[in-house]
Amino acid sequence: MPIIGIDADRGQRIALQMATLLQRAGLPAAVGRSNPESHLLTAAATVRADAQTVEIRWFLDAPSGENRLQKTALWPAEIDPLTAPTNALNAQLNAIVAAVAAELKIPPARKPKDVSFTVSAVIGAPADGNTYLQQAMQIRLRRAGYRLQTDDFDVDYIILGHVTVSSSSPDGETIAISWSLMTAGGDPVGQIEQSNNVPAGTAAQSWRRMAGAITDAVLPAVIALIKKAESQNSSSKRQ
Repeated sequence: MPIIGIDADRGQRIALQMATLLQRAGLPAAVGRSNPESHLLTAAATVRADAQTVEIRWFLDAPSGENRLQKTALWPAEIDPLTAPTNALNAQLNAIVAAVAAELKIPPARKPKDVSFTVSAVIGAPADGNTYLQQAMQIRLRRAGYRLQTDDFDVDYIILGHVTVSSSSPDGETIAISWSLMTAGGDPVGQIEQSNNVPAGTAAQSWRRMAGAITDAVLPAVIALIKKAESQNSSSKRQ
């Protein structure tokens, strides 16, 4: 966030305060650090002919170098950036911060009630496991506020479950479940692996109670995956 036209100490204080205000507005900002994906905010200061006002022109450039915003601020010469109180600096910078935030801020992720899903199928479980696991996941996501649809059409996300049961010891077995989240178009979003060691013969019995405990355990990870996908989707729409 270089500022040219004024001495380094004054420019540094303005830049640091600008970064602080941008961070408060929800935007990642730093002075002297960047990466190839970073936008660059620069400024050029000139003293007007009346010597009473400093004109500071701000430029926001995309990572490609394309200019996205130009904004001019008039700074009273009596306000010395090196000694002025923080609230005086903020008063001069707030309009620039608002303009940058409006240009760059990613739209907030949708609320759960606006996100639709369907648990399309659970396969591989013996006895009544497929049915109860599917129902349990539907119930818990609906309780979390997400909107359940009964088919795969016009839905945001599809959840699939695949169950395998294997012998782990003479007296035990392992129930492994792979939960997959994908978009309605079939694009994979992520996968969660779940594994539980249980007494031998457990999977052959009714899953009515066990399905609830299994989905309770994995639900936070499923919701985190949905939120991550929503955040990425919001970012791509803003670009």
